Amino acid sequence: MKKERKIFLFNLKQFGSGLTIYLLTISSIFVTQFKLYKADIFNLQTLTEHTQNYINKSVQIIEILKQYVEKISYALTPSWSTVSIVCFMLALIWFIKSKFKKDLKIFLMIWLLSPLCLFFKHSYYVLIGILPMLYMIMAVCLWQLGKYKLGRYLVIIFLSLFVFSNIMAVNKTRSQESNHVSNIQTGAYLHHQLALIDKTYELAKNKQFSISSLTTPYKYNTTWAYLYSWYGKEKYGYIPYWFGSSQKGLPADNLLERIEKPKEAHFSIYDPDPGWIYMFIPEFDKEQTSWAGPVLNKYQFGSLKLEQR
Repeated sequence: MKKERKIFLFNLKQFGSGLTIYLLTISSIFVTQFKLYKADIFNLQTLTEHTQNYINKSVQIIEILKQYVEKISYALTPSWSTVSIVCFMLALIWFIKSKFKKDLKIFLMIWLLSPLCLFFKHSYYVLIGILPMLYMIMAVCLWQLGKYKLGRYLVIIFLSLFVFSNIMAVNKTRSQESNHVSNIQTGAYLHHQLALIDKTYELAKNKQFSISSLTTPYKYNTTWAYLYSWYGKEKYGYIPYWFGSSQKGLPADNLLERIEKPKEAHFSIYDPDPGWIYMFIPEFDKEQTSWAGPVLNKYQFGSLKLEQR
């Protein structure tokens, strides 16, 4: 009998099917990059340079593996990361060695390992899709464990730790002390945003003013456009102008009028850094100073920063 050729754990048919599904899944990334290109946020040369830099750095594999550990450590019992890692690793080993359906194993392992193909895209959101897979593996293992008398007690203990730990994590997040990997804007809650908006109107003294924002995603003013058109307009009767890159084609692109030159009263808004926006701060500061003048006053609202110019 001819030996079936395999690639890693999968035969050719399984590998081909998995690759096709994976490419379809990440196709939204390519669509997004194309829309950013059309919006003139970056060009193909910039994309090529960044991609080449990442590919040339073998350390990226290590970095993405670190992200795996971070995701797992916060996925189950975020208040006790070691417990979370140990529980998942035991569940994964049991899952692989147990007599679960082969198709289920292949499906979930493809899901688990696929982000490794994005090693060149080192970012906080690369592994955002594996959390459901982690929970599915845990759920299957807990279901099997619950068939045994002793296992039922272990399931109850784990679920109690899971619920209690996540409640603690929520309270910690609200107190702005969390470094959870899924908290992209820790310390930037709605009341901070509204307080910042109130401050801009107070400093503008009922005069027309303009804003610029350093946001994530970069050059997307969607959040502040919505907040000013909703809260600012309703409370103060008018909204500011937008000074920055064109928002055409982006969500909320028609809420704030774009101007080519900032108003006499101008404010620069800084969203909290999720780990990469710092590289754009010098460019943003230079543009703001060049067009709107030096910083007159600085204000802090949670992790949000406001500069009066």
